[in-house]
Amino acid sequence: MLAEQCSKIKQRIRITKKGERVIVDPDVTLEYAFDSRIAATFMEKDIDFWAAYLLSLCSIVTGVLLLYVGRRFIIVSAPQGSVLLPAVQALWIAIRHGFRMDAARPDAVARDGITVTWSDELIDELKSALFACRAFTPFVIFWLCQAQMTTNTVSQAAEMETHRVPNDMLPNLNSITVIIALPLVTKFAYPFLHRRGIPTPPLRRVALGFFLEALAMGYAAGIQGWIYSSGPCYEHPRACAASMNGSLPNHVNIGYQSPVYVLEGLSEIFASPAGYEYTFTKAPKSMKSIIQALYGLTAAGGSIIALALTPTNKDPDLLGMYAGVSGAMFVAAVIVMVVSYKHEGRTARDDDSS
Repeated sequence: MLAEQCSKIKQRIRITKKGERVIVDPDVTLEYAFDSRIAATFMEKDIDFWAAYLLSLCSIVTGVLLLYVGRRFIIVSAPQGSVLLPAVQALWIAIRHGFRMDAARPDAVARDGITVTWSDELIDELKSALFACRAFTPFVIFWLCQAQMTTNTVSQAAEMETHRVPNDMLPNLNSITVIIALPLVTKFAYPFLHRRGIPTPPLRRVALGFFLEALAMGYAAGIQGWIYSSGPCYEHPRACAASMNGSLPNHVNIGYQSPVYVLEGLSEIFASPAGYEYTFTKAPKSMKSIIQALYGLTAAGGSIIALALTPTNKDPDLLGMYAGVSGAMFVAAVIVMVVSYKHEGRTARDDDSS
């Protein structure tokens, strides 16, 4: 719905109050469009869980009220018939014919005496949709890495010297990073690059976010290695006699974990909004909701992999786990970068030639 608010914007030249002639670009507007947990943490610690949940509930209710009050100013697309059933049927025919989408065209299936309700337009849209789905598949690894921020890295902090700071407090650095860095990136960095003719297409921003995510997991692996090389319990924090029944962590300050969450936040700024932007712009009009839902499904895929990796979420295997997901994220970043230069680079050249 957020992206649909930009659907009426046409590219035009506007004169600012300073007399500057600027181009109002719907693609750039869409790029920006996609772009309180600290209080809840302390409320849970100092009061109880009910207070933290109540704060979250109040935030949700406030958002709903704002949507209701401003409903007259919101662009809402009228409901249309679902294309899910014919799309699935066409895909099944294509799979049976060696994954050839052209085999599902009406004239092709008519030769077999089969009558279908869809047109060639649906097949063309399916091709475009499948390309969009293929492009965001690496997000499964991205969400796997993001999941570490509220699971294993919180446990990692418990193995360090916290100095009375809650071990689930540092993940809020992620939100703080997003709040501070996102306006700087969208208001200064992107316009600076655009003015110099340097494009920032979605997949390149996704690749940059993936590289930052790989760096975050690599740094977490380094911290875990540092913990294992420090006393008193080395590779078994809080689990040796010297820990005084688990009360003494290994001698590594929790502050050294901060860059993990800063890098996670920067990664999220580049990768997540660009992913939504890419799926919205590349998906056919009749399939935007389906493709957006499939993009959201990548988060579920990341969670499934995280569950599969549960046996490694113990000392002293955590170092290998962090290193493994960092390597997987780096490979995914390279793949997305290659696809970006192959596809988005060609698109940019086509636009220049036209």
